[in-house]
Amino acid sequence: MKTLCIIGLAAALAGTLPCATSANAAEPRAKKGEAAAAAPTVDYGTVNISEHIYGKKITADDLRGRVVFFEYWGINCPPCRASMPHLQALYGSLGKTGKFVILGAHSQAAGDAVAKFLADLKITFPVYQSPVLKEAPCPGGIPYAVLVNYDGTIVRKGSPDTLYGEVAGLVRACPDPASILSSLKIQHFKSLQGKAIPGKTNLESMVAPLRKKAEGTGAEAEEAKLICARVDEWLAAEKARITQSLAQSPSEAAERITALKFSAPTVTEFDGKLTGLKASPSVQALCGVRKSIGQVQAKIERNGRVDLAAKAELARLQKKLAELSAAPGADAAVRSEADAMTKEIDALAK
Repeated sequence: MKTLCIIGLAAALAGTLPCATSANAAEPRAKKGEAAAAAPTVDYGTVNISEHIYGKKITADDLRGRVVFFEYWGINCPPCRASMPHLQALYGSLGKTGKFVILGAHSQAAGDAVAKFLADLKITFPVYQSPVLKEAPCPGGIPYAVLVNYDGTIVRKGSPDTLYGEVAGLVRACPDPASILSSLKIQHFKSLQGKAIPGKTNLESMVAPLRKKAEGTGAEAEEAKLICARVDEWLAAEKARITQSLAQSPSEAAERITALKFSAPTVTEFDGKLTGLKASPSVQALCGVRKSIGQVQAKIERNGRVDLAAKAELARLQKKLAELSAAPGADAAVRSEADAMTKEIDALAK
C-alpha cells in the first residue's frame, strides 16, 4: 500500500505548507477509493489558479465541461513525486482528446526546486501553487486526488492510484467541451449537448423549438429553459468579448465575429467591423500567426518539449510580429495583439 505523507508537525519542521486540515484531525490520510456521497458540484470560479508554476497556463473556463483530475501534492513528499510520471502518462494518453485536464495543486512551500523537478520529468499538464477545491479540500495527507466529471460532479476522491482506472470511461462519455452546453446536467435533450458548438452549429435554429417547450411546465420545460438561458448567456458574453477584442486583438475579433455569424445569423451589429478586418492585410497576417502559434503549441504538448524545429518556427513568428508592429500605419489594436502574441511565444519557448 502506498505511504501517504502526513502533514503535521513533521511537515512544519520541513518548512512545508500544510493542506487545509485541523491540527488534531483524527484521519489525516486520504481514504483509498473514497466515493463522494453527496456528489457536490465544483465551482471552478472559486479555484485560485493565479500562481502558475509549470506546464500549460489555464483559466476556469479550461476546466469547465471537461473531466478534471485534481491532485494535491508536494515536492517534499516521496509518494507525491512518484505519482508525477503516472499522471504525465495519463495526460499524454487522454489530454489530446481535449476532454481531460490534470491540475497539479502544489500544497507545500513554493520554490525553484518545484519547477526544476517538473521540468526534469517533462511534465506538460498545468501545475499551480496552492489551489484548493472548496468542495473537496485536502483532508490532511498527500498525495490526494479528486476526480471531477464534465458536469462538475465529484466522482471519486482518494489516493491517486485508485482513481486512474476510472478516467478513460469518463473521458469517452464527455461531450465535446467546445459545446456551450457541455457542463450542464441534461437528461431530456441530451442529443443537443455535444452539438452546441459556436461556429459549427446554428444555435438560433437549435433552440427555436426549445423556446416553445420552455413556455410549458414540467421537467422538459425546465430543461428547455436552462438550455435557452445558456445560449442567451453565451450570446451576451460573446458580444462583450468581441467588443473587447476589437480594441485589443483584431485577429481574434475576426475569428469570433465569423463564428458568431454562423451561430447567430440574425446578429448583424458587427458586420461592418468584420468587413474592415477582412480587408486589413495586418489583421489577416495576425490571423496567420495566431494559427501557426496554435500548431506549434499542439506539437510541443504532443512531444513534451520544445525541439529545434519548434524554436525556429517560434523565432520566425516573433520576427513577423515585430515587422507587423513596426509597419507604417499599424494601429494600436494591431500593436497590442502583436505584443501579446510575442509574450505568448516567449512563454512557449521556455
